[in-house]
Amino acid sequence: MPTLNDLTPEQAHDLAEIFHNFANAVAQYRIANAMTLTNEEQFRLGNLQSQFLNFMNTFIVAGLQNAQNQLAPVLGSLATQTKKAQKALRNIQNFEKALQIATAAAVLGASIYSMDPAAIKTGIQGLIEAFAPPSKDTRK
Repeated sequence: MPTLNDLTPEQAHDLAEIFHNFANAVAQYRIANAMTLTNEEQFRLGNLQSQFLNFMNTFIVAGLQNAQNQLAPVLGSLATQTKKAQKALRNIQNFEKALQIATAAAVLGASIYSMDPAAIKTGIQGLIEAFAPPSKDTRK
């Protein structure tokens, strides 16, 4: 039987948004009908609204945990490549190479911010490639 751990971060986000929208719709209904709803009806709708918000929070947490689990394998590589970039930038004499490494590090930062494991892997690979020596042009 599937569990919350089986959801992708995107699926968890989508479910959280659905339940947020349910809670919002109930809140809007309660406000629009405040003068005609009885106290018991307001209470029952309020309970449903709270339940939707609890579901939303559960899916948000599941999405964050699953994203973190997907990122765990790349974090070691991230630390190693970050140290290499810092060392290289302290010792490099070629402006273009320094700019290439710094740009790759900035792209990596943006990919980490996105919390997208595939983008982070690509960002790390870009940083690794930035350290590579320039390819020799074999054309004459």
